[in-house]
Amino acid sequence: MNIWTIKEICKILDIEKIKSKINFSGISIDSRTIKKGNLYIPIKGKNFDGHDYIDNAFKKGAFASLTANYQKIKDYGKPIIFVKDTQKALIKIAQYSRVRNKNLVTICITGSSGKTTLKEWIFEILKEYRPSYCNKGNLNNEIGMPLTLSNMPKNTKFCILELGMNSPGEIKRLSKIAIPKISIITNIGTAHSGNFKKLEEIANEKSDIFSFLDKESIAIIPGDTRYHEKLFKKALKNTKNIYSFGSKDSNEFKIEEKMQKGFTTFKILNQRYKIKNKNTFLNWEKNIILILGLAKLLKIKITTLLPKLTKLKPIEGRGKIKKITIQNKVITIIDESYNASPESLHLAIKNLENFNSSHSRRICIIGDMLELGKLSKSFHIDATKTIIEVKPNIVITVGNHSKFIFQNLPKEFLKFHYKNYDKVLNKLLRIMKNKDIIMIKGSNAVNLHLITKKLYELGK
Repeated sequence: MNIWTIKEICKILDIEKIKSKINFSGISIDSRTIKKGNLYIPIKGKNFDGHDYIDNAFKKGAFASLTANYQKIKDYGKPIIFVKDTQKALIKIAQYSRVRNKNLVTICITGSSGKTTLKEWIFEILKEYRPSYCNKGNLNNEIGMPLTLSNMPKNTKFCILELGMNSPGEIKRLSKIAIPKISIITNIGTAHSGNFKKLEEIANEKSDIFSFLDKESIAIIPGDTRYHEKLFKKALKNTKNIYSFGSKDSNEFKIEEKMQKGFTTFKILNQRYKIKNKNTFLNWEKNIILILGLAKLLKIKITTLLPKLTKLKPIEGRGKIKKITIQNKVITIIDESYNASPESLHLAIKNLENFNSSHSRRICIIGDMLELGKLSKSFHIDATKTIIEVKPNIVITVGNHSKFIFQNLPKEFLKFHYKNYDKVLNKLLRIMKNKDIIMIKGSNAVNLHLITKKLYELGK
C-alpha cells in the first residue's frame, strides 16, 4: 500500500520538487526496522543521531531519506531531501496526513493511567465497523504520535491516538498535531508527578487535550474526580458536547451495578445495558463504559457490540494473565510489568483479591514507581496499606524506592528485597509452588518485564 508520493512530501515540506515518481509505503525513523519502500527520517536524540544510519536505511530498502546534516551527505544513489529540522518535518507530514482525510474521526486519549489498554480495546471494537488505525505500542510522545499519523492509511475513518505526558506543554503540542474530534481523559493521577508541583497542575495539563476542539467536537471526562468541574469548564470553552463517566448519578455514562452474578449494569444516556464480565481486570468497567459511550455517540448499534466486549482481554505488560508450567508446577502470571503509578499499583494489588483461594499462594513482585519526585518515599510507603489489606503470601520488592515498602511491611509478612531485578528470577524458581499466582508490577525502567519474559521462556 502506498501512503505518500515524493511529490507530496516535497510539497508538504515546501522544498524544490525532486524529479522522481517514487511512492512510499510508509515513514520510518529507525534504520533497524525500516521496511522496503519507506521514507527514512533521521532524528537526532540526546545519545544518538539518526543521520549516522542513513546508509543502513538504504541497505534495508528505504527509497529516500530526509536529512538536516549538510556536511556528511554522500552520494547514495537514491534521493536525499534536505530540510532544516527533521523532527519538525515529521510533524508537518503528520499534520498534513491528519487534514487530508476530510471525514476522519480522531479519538485522542490521555490520562494518568489506563490509556494504552483503552486505546487498544477501542481499536479492536471500531475496526470491525470502519477502517481504523491507532498508535502501535507506546508511540505516544512528540515523536511517536506524529510518526503514527504519518503512517496512517488514506482510507482510515477512525484514528485512535494515545497522548502521553512527561513534561508541561506536551499534551497541548500533541493535540495541535492530532486535532481531536473526540477527546477522552481517563483519570487524573500521580503518574509523572515529579515533573509537576501539584496534582492540580497535572489536571490542567491533561485538560489541554480540549484546546483544539470545535463546537462539533466531543469531550469525555471522568465524573468521579475532584477535578471534574475544572475539566468541564476547560472543555466548555470550545464545545458544549461534554459527557462524564463514572459511578455518580450525574454521569451521562454511568456504572450502575458492579459484578452482580457475573454481570455489570451500565446506563448510557438513560439506556441500560447488562454485560457479562469474564475478566478479573479491575479497570474493566471503566474501559467498557467508555467504549459503550463512544459507540452511542458514533451511532454504532450497541447490541452488536456486546459479544465482542466479553472477549476483550488485558494486554501484555498491562494486566495480561497467562498460565504456564515450570518444573511441573502450574503457575499464573499477572503481567503488570510495563509501568507503575500509585493508583495503578493499588489496583494491581487489589486485583489479587479476585484470586483468593486456599489452594493458591499469591506472590507480589513490586518494582520502583519512578518520576514521583519528592513524594516518592511517601507514595511507596502508602502502598503498604493496600498490601496489608490484601495479605499476599509473599512480597518481593525490587529497586531503591520500593525498599520503603519492604521496610514498612509488618514482620509477619514473608518478604524479600533486591536492588536489581536479575536475582529475582532465581529466588522465584526456588520458592515457587504449584498453583501460585504471581503479579509483577513496576515502572518500565526497573526491567521487571525481563522477569516475565524469562518465565515465559522457561514455561510451556
